[in-house]
Amino acid sequence: CVRFFFITRSGKELQDTYNNLKDDEGCVPTKTDDYAERAGTSEAPLLQDFETLDSLIFLSPLHAIMRVFSWVLILMYHLMAGILRWSEGKVVLGSSYQFYVAAKKRANEVVKAKTGILMDAPDPTGKRGNTLKGDICTRLLGEERNREVLVSLVPSQFQQSFRALLEGLWVILHVYSSDPDPDRYVDVN
Repeated sequence: CVRFFFITRSGKELQDTYNNLKDDEGCVPTKTDDYAERAGTSEAPLLQDFETLDSLIFLSPLHAIMRVFSWVLILMYHLMAGILRWSEGKVVLGSSYQFYVAAKKRANEVVKAKTGILMDAPDPTGKRGNTLKGDICTRLLGEERNREVLVSLVPSQFQQSFRALLEGLWVILHVYSSDPDPDRYVDVN
């Protein structure tokens, strides 16, 4: 199951939405269940050239982080369960499905115990969705000690590669979501 969505608004519409919603500091305030109002806008579009922007089908930086982290978790659960074929489905995984579910449960318990973060679970506040919000994904991928908790969950023969993957993905996502101001740069070291 591939999880993504197309942004069907033009670059000008994205910029107009941002301009209408931003506060004096250039931030877009958010609140629960405000998608209809914000249309997913959480910050300024990365590209200011509408022609280029209109030619792209893309995910916002926030959604990129959440979708990439969802993929990381699926990969981690597979490695933990010893399932080396790509599927989450009960039918395709057959008897291996129970190992996938057990790996997910164990990962969530360990991450909660070692980081205090409730990961990949139904939202406990009663709001729709789950706990994989942008701040949670950023804390788990962006903080080295939390990444190491994730790495520790996979079998030892995969840990070095999994660590490198997580670090590389974090650098890419960090650069992707960075301020496009030419006077700023991201130190990838």
